Amino acid sequence: QRRRPVVDPVTGRLRYWDYMCPSVSQGGRCSLGDSCHFAHNAHEISYHASKYKTKLCKPRECRGKDICCFAHGPGELRMHAPDRYSIWRLCRATLEIPPLPSPMTDFVVQKQVSEGLAGVSAVDPVSSFRSKRRFCCSFPNVAQCRHGELCAFAHSRDEIQTRVFTEDEEGHKPSALTVDFFIDKFKTVWCPIGAQHDWQTC
Repeated sequence: QRRRPVVDPVTGRLRYWDYMCPSVSQGGRCSLGDSCHFAHNAHEISYHASKYKTKLCKPRECRGKDICCFAHGPGELRMHAPDRYSIWRLCRATLEIPPLPSPMTDFVVQKQVSEGLAGVSAVDPVSSFRSKRRFCCSFPNVAQCRHGELCAFAHSRDEIQTRVFTEDEEGHKPSALTVDFFIDKFKTVWCPIGAQHDWQTC
């Protein structure tokens, strides 16, 4: 898997968070490409400044010390890393995405920069968040979502930021399926459900 360098050599800031891009996680292609501020594959998360050498390696699964993303002894462990560089820790209080932090004071990350960032173009750090216009693919069983509160998709009707029908209308209750409903509402709204479902009754 292709892995983008984690640190911008010009700004000294992280290029992306340890969080999978919503477009990629839904099986699509990210329109932002290398400028995206989210990870595009598992390797980008494993070698991210918030994850790199924060857990001890399991010898039987090691691919070699030179490329392994796990620590090979207590002296290599970077226990401070998640608190400094992880979107999960930094967003816990406000659920807002903060500016990408600078890990240039971290020796291990500096080593990564010196070994693999030649010729990388700069990316201007941006703090932005997408509107939740579709339900999570796990909805309504949102406990199964691995992204939890930081999911880019809605986990409830209160979170969704687009027009939706009432629960009675969606449930096809006879009292809700009035003449006015079929004249003014029927098939006028893009379906916000992220998972596969029966479109014939949607």
